[in-house]
This record gives sequence, structure tokens and C-alpha cells, in this order.
Amino acid sequence: MNAQRSLQRGSRVTAMHHQTTRPASISPVDKSCDEGVTAPVRSGRLLRSSVAAVALAVALAGCTANPESRIADYATSTRTMEQGGNSLLSLAETMAADGDHAAAVPVFRRAHARDPNAAEPLVGLGRSLMALGQVAAAEHAFRDAVDRDDNDPDALAGLGSALVRLNRPEAAIALFEDALRIDFDHGEATRGLALALDMTGQHDAAIATYEQALDRDSEDLKLRNNYGLSLALFGESDAGVRVLEDVLRDDRAGPSQRQNMALAYVLAGNERDAVRMIAIDQDTRTVGQTLDYFRIIKMLAPEDRLAALVAGTTPPKQDTTRPANRSYDNDAETRVETARRIVGLDVEQVVEDPFPEPAPMPEPEPEPAPHEDADLSGIPLMAPGEGWSLQIAAYRKASQLVAGWKLLREKYFSIIGDLEPRRTEIDFGDRPEKPNGFFYRLNAGPLTSLEEATEKCRQMRDLGADCWVRPPEEDENAAPTPELFQ
Repeated sequence: MNAQRSLQRGSRVTAMHHQTTRPASISPVDKSCDEGVTAPVRSGRLLRSSVAAVALAVALAGCTANPESRIADYATSTRTMEQGGNSLLSLAETMAADGDHAAAVPVFRRAHARDPNAAEPLVGLGRSLMALGQVAAAEHAFRDAVDRDDNDPDALAGLGSALVRLNRPEAAIALFEDALRIDFDHGEATRGLALALDMTGQHDAAIATYEQALDRDSEDLKLRNNYGLSLALFGESDAGVRVLEDVLRDDRAGPSQRQNMALAYVLAGNERDAVRMIAIDQDTRTVGQTLDYFRIIKMLAPEDRLAALVAGTTPPKQDTTRPANRSYDNDAETRVETARRIVGLDVEQVVEDPFPEPAPMPEPEPEPAPHEDADLSGIPLMAPGEGWSLQIAAYRKASQLVAGWKLLREKYFSIIGDLEPRRTEIDFGDRPEKPNGFFYRLNAGPLTSLEEATEKCRQMRDLGADCWVRPPEEDENAAPTPELFQ
């Protein structure tokens, strides 16, 4: 009986999808690289694990475009935005749409400061914080948005999404239901509700939610993806495989959908095709790690699989001193230990000697450079393409940088009081001509346009201050920025 129902489900969603064929000329629904519930993806040195983040179908991180083209786009678009009523919010939304969430966060905060009673800047802030893995901070932003407008379905669904990422699906269900009462077709709320129902053991209700939504829109890639993986995780692996194979035929499908397909293959006992699918996006060394992880997921009871996946990636570690950078401790060993903690699984019974090589001894911490004499977490490094800014000073030491920002902000508060400090670092070496040696450059921003930056700089110079306008440009910092999660 269950097998017959699985066959009907897998065939049903495929038939629904093929009733309407999307023309090839239609572009993807958004620019995100990873959408829907997704299994871990490793590419190169970074494990790109986005299970919980995109399980709610929030577009968390966009495909990174060419930096020079983004800078030109920002410069052009912000001049147009200046003619509208809310240029800061528009700029932040443009950055977020391009996947530049580290740059978008401070701009959303400035937009909120200028319109503190509006929910929209807080919703955008919450979404960008979610994209950066700062889920607790995102929850606060969404709560503030709901406090300002409890009839905003985006705010309600965003708060629900954050609670699911924090493994609090029971509280999230009511929020998703409230959002759907306001907007019956709200995509994020629909997908979030189905996921939260699955996480609380209400699988039949989750499947009904997916299928009702698919009856209304069989082209929703995220919804089809989540539906297929839900079937596979809860024991209907053959039906899940059919749904996900149909998802992969869509030209919008990407690495996350392929990894979901690999997980479904493992759950269905087809490791040969799973390995082939994993290898499309991962190097040889990490294919085995991912396969071992999928085997562990398979050994769990169906009701525990989704909980282990979500809790195993919540929250990613974020280096708050480098807002454009992300640091992860989400390797295979961490995920195995998470599975053990969540469901009490004796992992050694599942994978024989999973980690035979001893961990290397940590290297001693290097001595700090003479100029690193103060905590700079309050003046983070400027992210590439973060927007126009004002360079207002340069210092040899970190302590001077911190004191200089405090002094200059107080002195010129009417001009830069609502801006955030950013630093860049430049080392001219031992060359005989000046300048030489190491400098911290103090910047204030980001600003919405060249015109705004030029005007603020003129105001500071009129008061006797030094000031230069900095365009959004490539990173000049001493330490290279590592690859961002996409």
C-alpha cells in the first residue's frame, strides 16, 4: 500500500510539472545558487553546507557576479535611486539580490535608522543576516519587524524561518500559518510550514501542504525540491528519487539539487549513482566524506533524519571581525558528532573507523605585529564592492585607529554620525620614499552614491578635515579574502 502511494506521488508531481513547460527564454526565478532543502556541498576547501538555511527556500546567497560589473551596476543604479524616496533601502536590496550580503547588512541598518518605524528594512536585514549564517541576529531583526507590522507576511515568514534554523519548529508553525492567512500563496511561508511540520513529526500534513501548493504552482523549483527530499527522508525513497530526477531536468537546477539527488540515491540504496552525482561538484577527497555522512543519515529513523540535517548545520560559525568572510567548522567529523548528539547514534556501528588519521598538532599562534595593539572588532575590514565611502584618516597602530574614529565621529557627528567605521590595511614595505611601512586607513560608509559621498566629503573639508572619496573597489587589505559561500 505504501509502495503504491509512493509510486503515485512520484508520478503525480512529474505529471504536474510537465503539464506546463517553461519556455527556455524565461530566466531563473532569482540569482541564488543554492535553493530548497539541500544536502552538504563541498567545493575546494570550503564545505558548502546549506541544509537548514535554504530548507526554508529563502534566497540566502546569490551567485557572485564579476566585481567590476557589480560596481558599475551599483554606481548606475544608485544615481537612479536618488530620485526615489528610499535610496538606502533600494541600494541594500540591490546588494542582497547580487549576493553581497556582507555589504548589504550595514546599509539595511542605516535604512532602518532613517525609518525606524518601517518593517521592510528589518526584513531585508534579517534575510541578509540569515545568508551570512548569523541566525540569532536574524531572529532579532525579524522580531523587530513583526513588532512594527504584525500583518507583514514577509516578517512573519522570516521569523519562522529563523526559528526553524534554531531548531524551534513548533513556534515557527504558528508564524507560517499567520503569514499564509494574510497571503495564501506566500512561497517562503508555504515551504517553511511544510518543513516545520516534518520536523515536528507531522509528515502527512507536510506532504499535504506540499501537494496543495504544487497544485497551484507546479513550476516552483524550491517547492518541488523540498517535496522530493521530504519523501526520500521519510521512507518513500523511490518516489523522492523520481521527483528529484525531474527537478534536475529543470535548467534552474544547480549543485544543491544535485547533492539532494545524491542523498536520495543513498536512501534508495543506489550508491553508485550517488557517487557519480556527488563527484560533479566535489573533489575526490571529499566525495567519500559526503558519502559517509549520507550513510549515517540513512541509518537514522525517518523522523530523525531531517532533525539531524537541520541541527547539523545550525548555525554556521561566523567570524564577526571579518564581516565579508565566513569560517566553518562543519566538516565530516563535526556532522557525525552532531548526529550522535541529536539521536544518540553509536556512529562506530555505522562507519568503521571513520576518522583513522590523527588530527595534526596545532601550530603555535604567531606573535602579533607591533601595530596590532588593540581590538578592532568594532572597526571591521571593508568588504570588496561594499559601496562608496569616505577615507578620513590613516594610522600606524590599531589603538590609534580606535581612538581616531571615536574622536572624528564626535567632532563631525552631523556629517558621519550615522555611518559605520570600516578599515583597510596597506603595507608599503621598507621603500625609501614616503609613504612607507604599515598603515590602517579609516573609512566611513557605505554611502549610496558618488554624489552623496562627494557632498559629505566637501562638508568635512569645509570644516578643516582631511577627506577622500573611495569608490567601491577591489579589496586592498593585507590578508586576502577567502572564497565566499555561494
